[in-house]
Amino acid sequence: MGRTRNSSGKNQHKPCPPDDLIKDHLCLYFSIGRSDVEIVDLLKSHYDTQRYGMRSVISAHFHETEEGEDQHDKWGPRFGLWFHNSLDATSAWNNWLKVWWTNSNPRLIAKYFLDCCCEMKGVPVMTQSDPGTENNGVANIQTTIRHRLDPSLCDTLQHRFMRKKNNVKSEANWSIFRHDFAPGFETILEGGSFSSPSTTEFAFSTVSLVFRWLAIPWIQAELDS
Repeated sequence: MGRTRNSSGKNQHKPCPPDDLIKDHLCLYFSIGRSDVEIVDLLKSHYDTQRYGMRSVISAHFHETEEGEDQHDKWGPRFGLWFHNSLDATSAWNNWLKVWWTNSNPRLIAKYFLDCCCEMKGVPVMTQSDPGTENNGVANIQTTIRHRLDPSLCDTLQHRFMRKKNNVKSEANWSIFRHDFAPGFETILEGGSFSSPSTTEFAFSTVSLVFRWLAIPWIQAELDS
């Protein structure tokens, strides 16, 4: 999509304290079993609260506070290509924006999530998504990890299913995608006279498989650039 952060680089929150200022204290409090809320309060004595701020919940390594997942199906019936997006619900930073020939496989979405956590070296405090079985894997993984990190969260679900278009950040992100990215690529794909009939036979035909082999790496590279 080109831009993944606010172009001004500003937001309404004070910047978080530098990692080297609080990392040792964070590891100490975490190792003795303090909850996230307690850690936030304890860390305030180790940095200048006039200069820095910290939101009421944090992740183990301060990489994400809340993560939302959503999918985009407009290209599916036309080109056989489906998108899945995850972004930080506070900063709108894109954790991933993937194109594939499906976005309804729970194992695929769970892999996106685990790959992101490995890259970030942490997990979100909370995840959220639209309702749908494709997001169950993320909900289960997120809840299991958070329970192990913070036993006080036992018997709680650490994922929120947002109904009736309430996954606002993701919906806004798709609006930008439709306006800025999609039109030019739709023109190119339509210029190739490619049409994807909604039949199982065509979905796994040689023509469709070759198209995916060519189109998916190209579009993914454009999304990543």
